[in-house]
Amino acid sequence: MTGDLQAMVALAQLSGVGPRRLWAASRSGPAQVWRDLVARRTPAGVPAPRSLCERWWGEVESVSVENVFADHTAGDLFVSAAGLVGAPVLDGAGPEHPAHEPDDPYVPPLLFWRAWSLDRFDALHRRPRVAIVGTRRASRYGLDVAHELGGALAEAGVVVVSGLALGIDAAAHRGAIAANGAPPIAIVASGHNVVYPRRNRELWEAVARAGAIGTTAPLGTAPEAWRFPARNRVIVGLSDVVVVVESHHAGGSLITADYAGARGVPVLAVPGPIRSATSLGERIACWVTGAVHAWGWTTCSWPWGCRAGTYGRPNRKPAKAIDRPTTGRCSTRSAGSR
Repeated sequence: MTGDLQAMVALAQLSGVGPRRLWAASRSGPAQVWRDLVARRTPAGVPAPRSLCERWWGEVESVSVENVFADHTAGDLFVSAAGLVGAPVLDGAGPEHPAHEPDDPYVPPLLFWRAWSLDRFDALHRRPRVAIVGTRRASRYGLDVAHELGGALAEAGVVVVSGLALGIDAAAHRGAIAANGAPPIAIVASGHNVVYPRRNRELWEAVARAGAIGTTAPLGTAPEAWRFPARNRVIVGLSDVVVVVESHHAGGSLITADYAGARGVPVLAVPGPIRSATSLGERIACWVTGAVHAWGWTTCSWPWGCRAGTYGRPNRKPAKAIDRPTTGRCSTRSAGSR
């Protein structure tokens, strides 16, 4: 009989299913929602137009719940879910899945993980966590600072969280790995078997060996544009502090800072040359009033003289959980394949 966790993983394969609908399915009971779809019934409590339900009815015919779950828990892959019992290694009620409130847009109800060592994975969730974010088009100064900051934090026992993108993200991860300290966490926007960007393939493997890689995307999922803001929300949900190291005025790292402000997560910024385009976003964050003292840190504790401040743009409404577009192809495994 299909369990709730297995059904949740299978539901994540369907078109148009993202955090909002998965949260709804978790309230209604994922196994019951799956049975309703197999029986070509409209699942109770899951918001969806009739046309999307009809699409799901067709998709579930080619999905084996057992095969899909086996794929996502094979080798160094596993899953964590909020409030669901039945994971072979992780229990959503424990510390492994991020703390959350119901329908929390920053903590999805399901995360797919890859880690070589479950002991290291379990340990990193009991440590303080700092997100280091910034531009892909970083200066030499920004790359050096991100690498040094990532290493210093890891050496001090702090988990470095980032998005495995080019530029600042990659530099921070490399610094954390080189320090051989606290294991790093990377949150990505694609399935575990779709490395993006491709030139970071070796870094992906290094992070999986040293710490863990997490994603909301099932296997085979390409990094669609809408998944990057969703990834940034998860980074904020996992982090106690967000540090911006170089950002353009409209950079994705400022989206992360926006999310942090809405969630009440402190934001720090590494100041750069005031005439540099990559410092524009940091000037916004640095000049906002209010001091942040995380775990007793002060501005004097940071060797680069980071200015600390609460961040948030006025009149910005809190983010809502979203679902992915319904136009993309779902990544499923046929019922007859093993």
